Amino acid sequence: MIPVGTGPVRTKSRVTLLLILVNVVVYLFTTYDKMFLTVSDYWVDKAALIPVALMEPTQWYRFITSMFLHGGLFHIFFNMYFLYLFGREVEGVLGSLRFFALYMLSGIAASIFHIALTAVAGIYNIFIPALGASGAISGVLGAYLLLFPHKRMTICWFFWLLPWCFTTNAAYFLIFWFATQVIYGYARFGGVAFFAHAGGFVGGMLLLALLAPRWVREARFRVGWDVWRFGYYFVERRGLGKFTKGILALLLLALLGGAAYAIAEAGSIKSGIYIYSVEASMPSAPEVEDFAVYSIDKGLVLAPTADAARVALNRLYWAGLLTGPPNMSADSFRYEGVVRTSIEGTPVAVRLDLTAFVKYDEYGVLTQCVGKMVTDVIQISPLGVRLERSVPITINLSAEGPVENVGKALIAPTAILALAITMPAMYVVIARDRELVIE
Repeated sequence: MIPVGTGPVRTKSRVTLLLILVNVVVYLFTTYDKMFLTVSDYWVDKAALIPVALMEPTQWYRFITSMFLHGGLFHIFFNMYFLYLFGREVEGVLGSLRFFALYMLSGIAASIFHIALTAVAGIYNIFIPALGASGAISGVLGAYLLLFPHKRMTICWFFWLLPWCFTTNAAYFLIFWFATQVIYGYARFGGVAFFAHAGGFVGGMLLLALLAPRWVREARFRVGWDVWRFGYYFVERRGLGKFTKGILALLLLALLGGAAYAIAEAGSIKSGIYIYSVEASMPSAPEVEDFAVYSIDKGLVLAPTADAARVALNRLYWAGLLTGPPNMSADSFRYEGVVRTSIEGTPVAVRLDLTAFVKYDEYGVLTQCVGKMVTDVIQISPLGVRLERSVPITINLSAEGPVENVGKALIAPTAILALAITMPAMYVVIARDRELVIE
């Protein structure tokens, strides 16, 4: 279902339009090497929200950067459409600064719920990149629900490309949408971070109560116009109906239950994660230190983004050298041969000549590699693919792991925050809704 109209809007919406512009510019910048069709793998590794990467505090910037990445044309189109449709009116009520705060904080709340409820949606989600403005926009939808629950909205349902359109209250559409996010999250439908959408929506409802201007909270009546009464009259503001509150309360209880379950299960979650520190240099790139994540079950989850570090670690991974005999170490380890893999579906083969000190732990995972390699380097650009032969690279790699406290260090804290967001949001829905309704 797609909303196609909410009536005329006569408010200033500078921040809404600015956010749309920034998202579009970032999309163009991060997709130009893919003909503007999909986001570059480089930017997914660099800026998307990969929950396990947040084990490293230096990666917390991903809470913000992930909100401005989009996977493809349809992703950014529908996100910006919803932001334009609903954001203008919410900004008109809150003002530009308050609206910007609601948008950004809702996006962070969405990420918190996404991480916390991986215990429900599937622990493998801690390795999967999440990106997009959907969580922040969901917060705008949550605020819109409390501000304009009775506003009439035109909705179109497309069946075999044929639209069936009808008009209903905004509350019915938004609660239906919120319910699908919670239900799909529990059903473990893949490909979409449904709990992030639900978390952003909950965050938006709570943030509206905190950010709403005084005139919104203190107004007990709205002004109406009736031609038969020859003038204006006052009508006491209606809040959410009992049925609406009941459905919202049930959905919020479902999220509370999921967060409580995550806290209870956090201590038993084992991941077999290794955090790699990679220092590398090659003639075309100065020495840098970068970060990577490896999982015993999932393989190389997050590669470095710096050129030399990425090339060096990928070669070790492609050659199968990130695993080896348990408790083995060698002062002059030598590997020479051709390693094969595929890049974006295209098979590639590159030579690798490695001489290094290597050490494997009791699980057979490479925890130290210091030495030199000579390898072919693939340069990918919008102009095509170019292969540089026999590029020398120095590497100094070390690993910490296995990190077995991912549940306690990552999932439990975010689940507690999810509880802290959901409980006061439920209070707002049940007890303070009439203070916030505009229409």
